[in-house]
Amino acid sequence: MAPALPPPGRSEVLSLLRSFLRTTRDFADYNIREYTKRRTIDAFRQNKDLSPLSAISDAFSDGESQLEVARRQAAVYTLYAPKHKPTSAATDVDTLRFRKLIKSPDFYIGLNWTAGYLSNRIVHLFSKSISTWLRRTVSNH
Repeated sequence: MAPALPPPGRSEVLSLLRSFLRTTRDFADYNIREYTKRRTIDAFRQNKDLSPLSAISDAFSDGESQLEVARRQAAVYTLYAPKHKPTSAATDVDTLRFRKLIKSPDFYIGLNWTAGYLSNRIVHLFSKSISTWLRRTVSNH
């Protein structure tokens, strides 16, 4: 039977946490990096109140194995990750068209006309519904 290992101390646990957080910096993609960081912090917070020494040792050994997995994933991801995020040509053309459109004064004239038309239409519908309501109210009394 193998001798039981003593449970990790506070400094060993904090060292593991720092190693995880350093490993998260190796991910180039912001979403993956933030997800890994958030999961790391959540896991350590969840396990901060473990009381049996065997549970602490098990969680620590599991954390070490997960750290190795995270390091391997970061290494693999850097090999196959795109250097930049691809953008479609249609998006670029649409962006350029929109930028050109909002620089033209006709765009703002159109916006003013549309806003004026809509506000007039809303006032017309509102007044029409009020007058209909008044007619119904007066005729019922």
